[in-house]
Amino acid sequence: MRIIRYADSLGFFDKGKTIEPYAAAAFYIALRWIKEPYLLIDFSDKMNMNLFKLARCFLKLFKFLDFQSQLPIIDPSIYIHRYCKALDLGSATKKVILTAIKLIQRMKRDWMCQGRRPSSLCGAAILIATKIHDIKCSTADICKTVFVCDETIRRRLE
Repeated sequence: MRIIRYADSLGFFDKGKTIEPYAAAAFYIALRWIKEPYLLIDFSDKMNMNLFKLARCFLKLFKFLDFQSQLPIIDPSIYIHRYCKALDLGSATKKVILTAIKLIQRMKRDWMCQGRRPSSLCGAAILIATKIHDIKCSTADICKTVFVCDETIRRRLE
């Protein structure tokens, strides 16, 4: 909140606009800094706010704070635990998590993660891991869990 007060004192905020999206963006930056598995879409869902408005506020705050070289790049593997637990894969959850993390690591070595949304990469890795371990999990279930459409997962698989 100290950052938001400082930004307000410099005339960063527009008059008559609410401060909630900027507070959410600041909180997202803090969570990303400590590598917690949260996305902007989580904040937009919980706060019942337009995702694009929240993303604009995040970018504006991000540029204002000049974090370009300091804020860590999102590592898709931190979301695997969260998504697998949400899918409720039963006793095979641990195996699927380990396999999906290995797949994400391989994607990173092959530069497949650059410029891609982490949720779509996680969805593709989890789908492959469930097929490897012969666990019944539909693509539609994974799509609902990771907030991407089936076409996006299909493209990541290619």
